Amino acid sequence: MSRFIQPLPFSEGYEFTVRRVATISGVQYRPGDLLQKDGLNPRRLRQMYEQRLISPVLAEGQQPVPVKRPTYKTAKVPVVVAQEGAQEPAVDEEASQPNPVDAEPVAADVEPPVADADVPAEPVQPKAEHRGFGRWFVTMPDGTEAGPMSKDQAEAMVKVA
Repeated sequence: MSRFIQPLPFSEGYEFTVRRVATISGVQYRPGDLLQKDGLNPRRLRQMYEQRLISPVLAEGQQPVPVKRPTYKTAKVPVVVAQEGAQEPAVDEEASQPNPVDAEPVAADVEPPVADADVPAEPVQPKAEHRGFGRWFVTMPDGTEAGPMSKDQAEAMVKVA
């Protein structure tokens, strides 16, 4: 159980009452007065709501208006690193064969893409990484770490390697 009352999610579609004595847009309000929200910026309404200067008016049985928030999803692709001597997972042969009904026809003259063997791989450099509170760590290409250290020490270690 929370010690504090959690307010409803904000929506500018609510009708609001004023909770404290206030002057809003040149109009003086007393507690319980209905707020004239015409001409008020939604940002300013939200600020007054979060400061608990105003509160929503809901009729009996009325549900709060759901707030639609933007969702930002990033694709996270798992990275699988092959280890020497590691066994490949067992594959069910029936599940690995495509269903002939769902299979798309493949043109015989199309070649699969080939990786560029001419492009040399860039050498992996050690990286200096800040992890808060002035702590710096250096991550080596083989996966080992050195640190914590100061920023100057980490940058010097990266330049030397």
